Amino acid sequence: METHDTPENNVSEGVRIWAARKREYTAVLVVTLVLVSVYLGSEVATRQRERAREANVANLKGAIERSLELQYQGDFGASAQNAEYALALLDATSSLEAQRTITVLANAHIWSAELDKHLEAVDLAKQQLRDLPGSPRSQAFIINRLIGYMTAAMEPEVIERVFTGEPFAELYDSASVTDSIFKNLAGESLSRYPTFLAYACVGIWHAEKLFKHYDGIETLSQEEMREAVSGVQDAIAKMNGIIDEELKVDIVYKQTRQAQFDYYQEFLHGALALTDPAYLTAMQEAYERVRSEVAAQKNTAGNTIALLDTRLVYADFAFSTYVNAVAGENRANDVQRSLQEMIDLMTAHPEAHEGGFLAFVRQTARSGPNGTEGHGRWYSYGRFKRMADFYPPFKDFLNANGWGL
Repeated sequence: METHDTPENNVSEGVRIWAARKREYTAVLVVTLVLVSVYLGSEVATRQRERAREANVANLKGAIERSLELQYQGDFGASAQNAEYALALLDATSSLEAQRTITVLANAHIWSAELDKHLEAVDLAKQQLRDLPGSPRSQAFIINRLIGYMTAAMEPEVIERVFTGEPFAELYDSASVTDSIFKNLAGESLSRYPTFLAYACVGIWHAEKLFKHYDGIETLSQEEMREAVSGVQDAIAKMNGIIDEELKVDIVYKQTRQAQFDYYQEFLHGALALTDPAYLTAMQEAYERVRSEVAAQKNTAGNTIALLDTRLVYADFAFSTYVNAVAGENRANDVQRSLQEMIDLMTAHPEAHEGGFLAFVRQTARSGPNGTEGHGRWYSYGRFKRMADFYPPFKDFLNANGWGL
């Protein structure tokens, strides 16, 4: 039967076409709405993640800053707790924040009273060098921290932990702790990047020869004497050549670095004063700069910062031993004043010094005159003994901290 194109047929066809298109439009609309919903949901999720990350970073930075604040106050236990909290937030942050957090935590441990924490500090720093080495300069700073961990108290266990396994086992010299630290490890630091602390260590390595000579342990020829003096002078010059640039580097503990630099200047000029008393002036100038820097930096309560006080006691002890050796009784009052300042600082806030000078005092008593650093008055035991003989209150202080003089 033939079909004709009638108006009724046209209407029916139009309805069918409209219905089909409606279904298409509806399907497109539904898909579009789904896509828009997914997109908006993704945007919301992204924004939520960003807000969470921003909050995480803010919490991390706040924990780090609080940890640092507690260290400056000398509360190293609470500082470690804050740093450990910060460490738990590191998964969403940068390697730079990781570097800062591990540095702060390790330092909180090294200044504590517990040897196990000192060893943990070493492990953290070595892990940091392996997993988050950063730039060559950052690597040098990490190695310098390990040097500082060893020389703070010269604990044999800490020294052994640094040089056990990679990456420093081959740098250990069983015949000489001094060579291992001040020559080999300092040289490794300098191979990464030049820093004033590493140059200072090289200077101390040369100064050791002067200490032995003037203590009668080893006699240097005139040529050997000149070489030792030249080595110390060269180290001082190299420190001076880089300090301005190094102080510009934005690193943790930046505000303590000038005092640290001047302490090493004091120590090395004091070594030179053994060969020429004229160097005593430069030694005292550096010592007074340390004192001024500590006095100039106050906490919110108006007190000197405890972490800087921990550096001042080392400067006091160096000043006392050098002035006593070079000037003797002529400057007895100056020596006694600096020794009494040490006693007062450590008595007023002993917890701030437990991992530093007090640990040094106790370790030296355990090691005795033939311990880690050898013997003689220019080595730890001999210096303490000489100052105890010179100033009885210092003898009492030593006896209260493990000595039996």
